[in-house]
Amino acid sequence: MSKWRDIVLRSPRVENKNDCVFNSPATEDELQRFEAEIGAKLPSDVREMLLEFDGMEQPEWGRLEPFILGTGHMKLPEFYTDWDVPTDNLLEWSKNIVYVKQFNSFTYLWGVVVKPFAEFQIGDIVEFDHDDIEDAEEASDLLTSRHNSLEELLLD
Repeated sequence: MSKWRDIVLRSPRVENKNDCVFNSPATEDELQRFEAEIGAKLPSDVREMLLEFDGMEQPEWGRLEPFILGTGHMKLPEFYTDWDVPTDNLLEWSKNIVYVKQFNSFTYLWGVVVKPFAEFQIGDIVEFDHDDIEDAEEASDLLTSRHNSLEELLLD
């Protein structure tokens, strides 16, 4: 068993451990292209995880859903651009984050800061609940930080 896979499988949010699907690892070239796309270097722990597996899916709502996000899902999902409430602030702040974990069809997202903004620094773990988007005027109104590391986040 590998380091990050073992960490993910120890999470209490992973209920059907035998039914999880870990994607093939990202290649160094894929990671370099992704970093160019987001305009930032990935933190070493995120990079290490992606080189082990590029996302993981688990059964949710009767189908496989992304749980640990790979490079294909790490940017803010497109559907946040077409809401009935303003999402401009979320979209702007999310340019500084790579999202690594989601729950409940992207209702809850957790990410790692890759470019400093507001009170957040590179490597900070942030999370948000989509129910808070409408009232968020400052980054701290929407994004909270309660995990100290990627490992701690994945174990939660």
